[in-house]
Amino acid sequence: MSGDLKNPSHSIPRGTLSGLALTFVTYTLVIVAMAASITRESLYKNSDIIQVTNASGVIILLGEFATTFFSALMGVIGSAKLLQAIARDNLVPGLKIFSKGTEKNDEPVHAIIVTFVVAQLTMLFDINQIASFVTMTYLMTFLVMNLACFLLKIGSAPNFRPSFHYFNWQTAAAGALVCGATMFFVDGVYATGCVGILILLFLLIHYTSPPKPWGDVSQSLIYHQVRKYLLRLRQEHVKFWRPQILLFVANLDDQYKMVSFCNSLKKGALFVLGHVIVTDDFSSAVPEARRQQTAWTKFVENSKVKAFVNIAVSPSAEWGIRNIVLNSGLGGMRPNIVVIDQFRNGQSLVETLQPRKDSNDRHDGAPESAVDDIPRPQMSCANYVTILEDLLFKLRINVAVAKGFEHLELPTSGQHQKKYIDLWPIQMSAELGADSESKKNVLTTNFDTYTLILQLGCILNTVPSWKKTYKLRVAVFVEYETDVDDERGRVQALLEKLRIEAEVLVFWLACGDVKSYRIIVNGDRSPEVRDVQEKVQTVLKDEGWWLDIEKFRRRSHNQPQSDDFGADLGRVSSWHGASSHDTVQKAPAQLAGGLKKFIQSTKRRRSISSFKGLGGVNLGMQTHRLLDSFVDYDSSDSSSSDSELEPYADDREDDTNHRRPASPDTTKHDVPSIVAPGTSPKSQASGARPPISRSASSNRFSSSPIPEAKVNTDEGAGPSIMFALSSSPPRASNRRESIYTRRSSSVGSGTASGYPRRASVPLSFNDLPSRAQHLILNELMAEHSSETAVIFTTLPSPMEGTAQGEAASESYLSDLEVLWQGLPPCLLVHSNSMTVTMNL
Repeated sequence: MSGDLKNPSHSIPRGTLSGLALTFVTYTLVIVAMAASITRESLYKNSDIIQVTNASGVIILLGEFATTFFSALMGVIGSAKLLQAIARDNLVPGLKIFSKGTEKNDEPVHAIIVTFVVAQLTMLFDINQIASFVTMTYLMTFLVMNLACFLLKIGSAPNFRPSFHYFNWQTAAAGALVCGATMFFVDGVYATGCVGILILLFLLIHYTSPPKPWGDVSQSLIYHQVRKYLLRLRQEHVKFWRPQILLFVANLDDQYKMVSFCNSLKKGALFVLGHVIVTDDFSSAVPEARRQQTAWTKFVENSKVKAFVNIAVSPSAEWGIRNIVLNSGLGGMRPNIVVIDQFRNGQSLVETLQPRKDSNDRHDGAPESAVDDIPRPQMSCANYVTILEDLLFKLRINVAVAKGFEHLELPTSGQHQKKYIDLWPIQMSAELGADSESKKNVLTTNFDTYTLILQLGCILNTVPSWKKTYKLRVAVFVEYETDVDDERGRVQALLEKLRIEAEVLVFWLACGDVKSYRIIVNGDRSPEVRDVQEKVQTVLKDEGWWLDIEKFRRRSHNQPQSDDFGADLGRVSSWHGASSHDTVQKAPAQLAGGLKKFIQSTKRRRSISSFKGLGGVNLGMQTHRLLDSFVDYDSSDSSSSDSELEPYADDREDDTNHRRPASPDTTKHDVPSIVAPGTSPKSQASGARPPISRSASSNRFSSSPIPEAKVNTDEGAGPSIMFALSSSPPRASNRRESIYTRRSSSVGSGTASGYPRRASVPLSFNDLPSRAQHLILNELMAEHSSETAVIFTTLPSPMEGTAQGEAASESYLSDLEVLWQGLPPCLLVHSNSMTVTMNL
């Protein structure tokens, strides 16, 4: 048999061609002899004419025996050998029993028995039908052989060098076409059935057979096509944007759920698993890197995760992550979102290897070095923040920080206790101060991050398993009740323009249910907030502004009319923000505003990286409600006309010109009183809202309603959806009038419940430092997202340069911990590019 040949590649072609030549010559001689000795009428009428005209009956008998034995040999032994080879190659599942053979000659006994049984069953059918079927199988064999040679040739496989020198792709294609045409010429029904069986076998082998060491022709074709189309693939247009994720994984056992989550989130796009090995000895780390590359590749092949693996060896975690981000992908397929795990004490984002010296000496006396896996050392806060800054400000890529995904409830886990996918797209804005000559400020927003959160949540909800198990919700918040309906309408309008179906939840902080807000903003000390009071004090105990506010509130409550209180107010009035231009003494009625000025002087860890190159720009976050005249969105530039910027440009000048020094005897009379500790915030229904702050500060969250969104119908490269332009609000003569009062249209001149009294300290959520805002938001999210599988929300980025100090880095990470502590798994997102469009 062919499997027993010593040199099959040489013997099979030679034997096949020789056999065909001999058969052709023999049949030709018989045909010519019969035509010369037998009449035409005898050939038509007498089917036994050979027995009449033969020279000897013994020759006919011997020929019949030879044909029978040859057919038996080919049909039984040959088929059994072929079945044994298929079973040993594990091409089709369930055939393992036929892979066994005898110890001496490796004869496939089990396969021979099955083949014999099948052969006996064929005796029950019409011999003519069996002959047609046999013809189809032979023709199909040659069709597949010619097709494989054709595909190997056009796939330009370098190792495909056939020894038959008269071969080319044209002859292979012609052979395949001729065999196929002959099949349908002989019997169309049988040919169709055989082609169907052939396709079924191809699919069965493709989807059930594990990868083989010899490879298959499809790999050559895939490589050829992928290379060709990757060269044609250009930078992705925003119309076809999809999340192409680079996930850094240090330990698969701990981060498997995160890998599965990102695999669902990628929406058929690129998914890369990045792994960094940190070592100072590169040569000894190479074997470990290759071993891990093989292990990760097997994990990808044997699981349902469709990802590429990228492993880097680097002397530090920062350089390893930089290299992977820069080198991941190929051509137009490159990651546009980097996902990293949260900062964890005692753990790292990378794997650290160190050389190990063997105690046994080698023959040459030198110690043997090997790479020994040791527990990952703790990554410092500065190192972690350095990685964040590199991704956000240097590499300018979208970043997501994953928190608590080891507790993620996957939709395939069976029973589900969670019900929702919650999106908390928190609004941020930054006022960029211009030079002293123009007196104009530019306001920019985080519209890209806002819409990216909506985009990611919508994409995850399109995955069938997630859509079937969880419901999508968009949760936003405002500070006062009058903005609830307005905010709900704006968010619903934005979702309608983006064609996102989700339930909209709008919360307002001043309702009295958020206890931390009542404590921090209103100074509430009633018994019903006592359970949260300890947590607030623990979180803010090291904050200087909070300690001074607490002291100020205690003294104002105990000695509201004393001289010491007046001295305290004088000290409070000296708390000026670092960016404040006020140099004139405040009026007595404005002394309490020094609280806000002191808060604004606290340095935040936030910047707008896209404007870092502009000279003379005052990078600071304005977290009050955005004016409609400033919210025309552009993904790359923020610009406004002079008329649009006028209300912001001259506010500070007007305040300075209208200020007058106050006499000492009016100070005590006009000082606003502090909210009494026992007063319920729900009873504080009178009074105007706190005035907004115009001084630049760092990037903080905003409780203000989002501006309206509009659709740009013009086709082009620019954004197709943005914040809408509206006419500038009228300039008010009194700067202390709330912008919410000017903006509100749902309630006439009345005020909503939950407002601080006019006599209280004019603080609002937008005036608070980031740590206090995080504490309030943490309570709000924990209360309303307790049944949530995963939360998407905004990532407050660090101010550029925070990583230069360990203390500043630790403070920033501590603020993040305050934001997500006790919450379900969260994905905190920061966008550096436009991801949505209406131009479809």
